[in-house]
Amino acid sequence: MSDRRRIVFASISTLFLLGVLAWLGVWQLQRREWKENLLANIHERMTAPPVAWDTSTPPPPEFTRVTVSGDYRTDKPLLLYGRTHNEVPGIHVIASLFPHGTIPVLIDEGFLPSPQTPETAASTTVLRTASNHDPLAARNGSVADHQNRFFDT
Repeated sequence: MSDRRRIVFASISTLFLLGVLAWLGVWQLQRREWKENLLANIHERMTAPPVAWDTSTPPPPEFTRVTVSGDYRTDKPLLLYGRTHNEVPGIHVIASLFPHGTIPVLIDEGFLPSPQTPETAASTTVLRTASNHDPLAARNGSVADHQNRFFDT
């Protein structure tokens, strides 16, 4: 290959790579704008007053603070052992709320450092929907194929 061909090939390759880098820079700026809007929406929803939600209706947008009523099951919480928070060992507690006539809702009670035992209390929480299914996890069966719902405190 002659020197001239090498220079032309190197120039074309450089221009192509510069174009790719410019495109990636524009993509990052667009992604930044999207992320700022997403964080502003989350902040707006989490600082708004909670809304009453009847679980037989479609859920409000994600990260909306909601109030749900039903039979609160504190006798059999789901305890996730072997967890740490800020390098402190403990358990994560998830309780169940059974709204009348609909599917159960999971309430994230939070983290308890060891050796404490779980204590549960009703609270106003932030709604998260389990819309993205992990392909490696088994699907949960639900009443009338409703989305599984959980609350995150």
